[in-house]
Formats: sequence, structure tokens, C-alpha cells
Amino acid sequence: MNTLTHEQISRRAEKIWRDRGCPSGCDSEIWNEAENQLKSESASSATLSEGQSDHALAEKSSSLKKAARAPKSPSKTAPKPAPAETGKPLWRKPHSR
Repeated sequence: MNTLTHEQISRRAEKIWRDRGCPSGCDSEIWNEAENQLKSESASSATLSEGQSDHALAEKSSSLKKAARAPKSPSKTAPKPAPAETGKPLWRKPHSR
């Protein structure tokens, strides 16, 4: 398992800080959260199979997102009715008397 560097934690903490709108007074909370996130990510990447890299997982995730966002083609739709012929009444009997 890799040991986390100060710079890695610092970059993640800054990202969290910016995502939260640059709050003041919660530096150690953000630092601990960044450290925990990085530790959990490194632990989960250690459990990946040897054939899968982070890059391959990112590509798979990206392709799944694209497929989910793609417009769905209608599988079963009723045929569109033919437009009425012009000049001919739509009903056989007149409606008004």
C-alpha cells in the first residue's frame, strides 16, 4: 500500500475546500476528509484485479455514462395514422342538422 504524501493530501483538501465554497474555520476537518478519501481510494485500488487499471475503469465508466445519456430509440411504437385526404369529409354522416 502506498504512503500518502503531503502534496497529495494538500491537493485533495484544496479541491474539497473549493467544492464547498472556500469556507473558513474547518481546515482540519477538510484535511482529515481528504486523507480519508485518499486512503479509501488506495485501499479500493489495491483490491482491483491485476488486469484492471484505473485508466481502464475510467474508460468503462465513461462509456457507461455516455450509453446512459444517449437518446433512447423507441422500441415499440404504433404506426402513425395516414393524414386525411383533402376535400373528403372525415365522417360519413354530417354532424350538424
